[in-house]
Amino acid sequence: MLRTVFTLFIFSLVSFASGTTADFNYLKQIDIPHPFCEIRADLMVAGEYFVPVANDLPGVKDYNAIILLYQKKQWEQLDKKIVNFRKIYETSPLLEPLTFLYAESLFERAPQGSTDLKQAEKVLREALLLYPKSEMAPVVSATAASEWLKRGMFERSLALYESARHQYPFHEVSCVFLMGLGEANFMLRNFKNADSALNLLLQKCRNARLRVQAQLRLADTRWNENRFSEAEAIYQNTLKAENESYVRHYPSAYYHLGELKYRKSNWKQAKYYFDSYLKQEFRDPKCVPWALKRNADIVFRSSASLETVVGAYLETRERTPYTDIGRFCHVRGLLLGLPEASQSEYERRVKVIDEELEEISDSTLKSTAFLEKGLLLLDIGKAAALDYLIRLNEKTHFNLSEGPIAIFVREKLLSFLAKEVDRVTNQGVPAAKTNEVSTLFQTFELAHSVWLKGTAFEKRGRRLFGNMVLKFYDNQAGHGALSQAFELMSSWMNSPLWDNQAVDQRLRYRVAMPVVRALANKQTARSVAELIFNNEKILNPFFNSEFSSIWVAAALELGDEEKIASWIGKAQPHRQLANLSPMPQELRSYLMFSTGKFFSHIKKYAEADQWFLRVKDPAFRNQVLSERFQMYQKQKNYLKAFQLGMQLHSTLETGSQPEHLRTLYSLVQDGKLWKNAPSLLKLSQKYNLSANERASYFYLAGLADYELKMVGRAISELEKAVSIDPQSDSSAEARFKLGKCYLLRRHSVQARKIWEELVRTKDVFWSPLARNELELLTHDMRVNK
Repeated sequence: MLRTVFTLFIFSLVSFASGTTADFNYLKQIDIPHPFCEIRADLMVAGEYFVPVANDLPGVKDYNAIILLYQKKQWEQLDKKIVNFRKIYETSPLLEPLTFLYAESLFERAPQGSTDLKQAEKVLREALLLYPKSEMAPVVSATAASEWLKRGMFERSLALYESARHQYPFHEVSCVFLMGLGEANFMLRNFKNADSALNLLLQKCRNARLRVQAQLRLADTRWNENRFSEAEAIYQNTLKAENESYVRHYPSAYYHLGELKYRKSNWKQAKYYFDSYLKQEFRDPKCVPWALKRNADIVFRSSASLETVVGAYLETRERTPYTDIGRFCHVRGLLLGLPEASQSEYERRVKVIDEELEEISDSTLKSTAFLEKGLLLLDIGKAAALDYLIRLNEKTHFNLSEGPIAIFVREKLLSFLAKEVDRVTNQGVPAAKTNEVSTLFQTFELAHSVWLKGTAFEKRGRRLFGNMVLKFYDNQAGHGALSQAFELMSSWMNSPLWDNQAVDQRLRYRVAMPVVRALANKQTARSVAELIFNNEKILNPFFNSEFSSIWVAAALELGDEEKIASWIGKAQPHRQLANLSPMPQELRSYLMFSTGKFFSHIKKYAEADQWFLRVKDPAFRNQVLSERFQMYQKQKNYLKAFQLGMQLHSTLETGSQPEHLRTLYSLVQDGKLWKNAPSLLKLSQKYNLSANERASYFYLAGLADYELKMVGRAISELEKAVSIDPQSDSSAEARFKLGKCYLLRRHSVQARKIWEELVRTKDVFWSPLARNELELLTHDMRVNK
């Protein structure tokens, strides 16, 4: 985008020099392709199935009253009525649809945007278990999938549509499942799979609404694949052939067709389709400003008067005042009137323009508006700095490419650029949030092409540009905007100011450091790993040799076995790390930590532990502990895992400590680490655990002491476990072992009492064992007599 803008900037200067600016041709050359207007399909079908019935069935009147409450979405009354219906009509056939209706209502009443539909899913699962062959099962399944789709959980929706399609292939809503498959795949950008599902729908289904929707989605896939001619043909054919009452539910087709006609300079048809879009009832509010702007653009490119053009842009601003498009159109409308403005009016307008520019958040719109402002000011003779120098070259007929004047101009130019870099980078604002980054890039490239290229000043210009990029990179990466930081590096590498010799050790450290910090942060690690693989081409020159461990670490973070295998083969990090050059401890520690993870992944645990133990930076202590803890668990080295787990426990956040305790519990139990049970019991008492959990730690301690023949302590702990939660899962075994302990102490009366209680609990496993012990006890007593 920026390359195109720079080219247009130079083109506009040529237009200015040849005296063709009266009709603002240079502004007409700067155009922003409008974005895809995404609208999600509504695949809810429940309203067609949950309707009053006329059959003379038990409870039909009450059932129809419940249906009415459902249609009115009066959920509280509906719940009460359903409870009453179930009590009164226990054998009514209407209980089946009523069960699915309740599940349906839970999906529909979930808060908009919420992804917590656990209760609704639970009720649906229960309904499916009760009535697996119900005609309503696929209907509510369609609702569940549609709700996930509306809430942006596309993968989950896709899975549910696929499952439902195979489970209910002959139901009336099978075509809805096909549409859902197409829609979910489209949202996931799996366009090939979307095409397959949508084409299959068109072959098999006769539902007019779904067919229109499928055809338009096919056109949308072509748009997103940049196959614009195909998209245009499908949009146009669908609008001509299909029933208008269905098409009106998918107004984005008018918008997209208008944009495609606009790009072909077919202004009349473009306006027709944009006007059609703006008349639709179901249009997307986010797309309306773009459509209004396009209508103003069409007026601008026609033979209309300047007053009419300005009015068209200002009307867009009035109708969408708080949007970026509205502000952009306001800026353009004010700019077009600047050439005729008085000095006082000029100053007032520039102030308003600057205020609007600051409010624009979209980077492309903002940079374009700044560019247009610069071109317009250049046009009316208000240029400063570099713009002034270019005008001077064109108007004074001086030869500024050679001689003392050229040297003077270039020195001033470099001085100006250096001051601009310092001014912008010293603001302390992430570069991603300011238009001045793109402005400076634009300025540098223009300066390079016009003044510096092929001169003795070129090297200084490249060096200054590189320092600027790195300052912005540090600024953006330091504020967590790695994506924008990588885009900066990409812009540098693709610009004429890129120098292959720039990639030295210092630069590689500088690029790697913020990436390593983000990868080392478990909250951002996965997204950063995805990001660096998405920018593999950009980062490859910086992350080679000993830095190749970063690729392995990112692949491990993603759990992508294909990438892991590929990069383990390429990187061989243990070899490069054998001769690490001096580097910051944080960076060195991370690379060693990553190498440990690499060896752990390929199950070379001894080598992994050696690398983990080399990590000296305290910032990585917890991560190293966690990795070693997991590694020893995989080896079933229970004692070592327990020791590391105890060290790790104190470093965890309060909310995650009880869960970690349960892992330690399993290690003690599975590894028979009986001597460690008391310390775990003591640790568990620091937390506000449930009765069941508290009882389990006393049980474990009692079991351990029982195994260690410390009977007295075992009795105390087992009694405590039983008293805290007599109904816990471990209660029966605790009672049995408690009886054994009393017997070891020769307290047969107590043992008998406990075992008799255990027999009465009718525990499947432990009650028979207790009965057997009682029989043995009785036998022994008889023998002794």
